[in-house]
Amino acid sequence: MPSDQTAPKYAAFLSYSHADARKAKRWQRRLEAFRFDEPLMRLGAPASLVPVFRDRDDFPAGGELSALTRKALAE
Repeated sequence: MPSDQTAPKYAAFLSYSHADARKAKRWQRRLEAFRFDEPLMRLGAPASLVPVFRDRDDFPAGGELSALTRKALAE
């Protein structure tokens, strides 16, 4: 990564329908528990996908959704 860029805050961004909120929480836990193996890490894969962004955990209550989503994607 070039020196003028900072490391991303999130390793992954989980997008889902709110009808699937329970499944999304389960997928978030599974993704964050997943570990890449050594050969993939030598090719540039991260050791893990922590943290995974999920709106219920990562948005503050009462914020403007579209602005918060753009900020989270940028991070």
